[in-house]
Amino acid sequence: MFGGIIMDKYLEVLAKQYIKAKGIRTKMDLNDPKFMEDLLFWIRERNEIGNKYTSYLESLDIDFDRVDCAEIGKSELDTVVAPYDTTIVTPVSKYIYNVEKERIINANFMVDNKKTYFVINGKSLQVAPYHFDTFMTQNVYSMNEIANWADLHNSYNGKIIVGAYGSLSDKDIYPVLNHIQLFQDKLAGDVLYDYTTVGDSYLVVAASKASVKEKVLTR
Repeated sequence: MFGGIIMDKYLEVLAKQYIKAKGIRTKMDLNDPKFMEDLLFWIRERNEIGNKYTSYLESLDIDFDRVDCAEIGKSELDTVVAPYDTTIVTPVSKYIYNVEKERIINANFMVDNKKTYFVINGKSLQVAPYHFDTFMTQNVYSMNEIANWADLHNSYNGKIIVGAYGSLSDKDIYPVLNHIQLFQDKLAGDVLYDYTTVGDSYLVVAASKASVKEKVLTR
């Protein structure tokens, strides 16, 4: 399931999220079989909540199921768009089960001076607006990852979908919700902000209103 230095570091990041969500105070040890067993179980649980999250986006008519929308910074362990047509931009995975290789761009992503770039082998390549007009991510590991995404939305240079999901019993639920609220406060103009619960899970999203499908009126 895992392989390589990059994926190992990525797993460490997910382990840190797990520790925060569970309120674990002992030191993280990826070599501890019990810790790894619990971590992988939690990742599977999160994947199930991720399915609720995409259904939630669909219920809000948020338009992410298309190749010119790119999910940023996830991997085979926590992507939510594998069953859809969304492009996956990831620095980690060159292969994701049941995802065509044409849908995966192995790169980092950054927003600089209101423009979007893929960073491949240390080289920055500006993303043409006609290739991707919407960028989405969820459950970010650090708010620094989306530090300039508000500029992208506010300049009308791209539509964004930023969300989070988890268990209502998570110890870090209030900081997570607060981070999304503070991010939403930076967005000008038409913005969709929504929060809901489904069973024992919470779901929240802040998105450009332009990312919402237009309803066609019929007689």
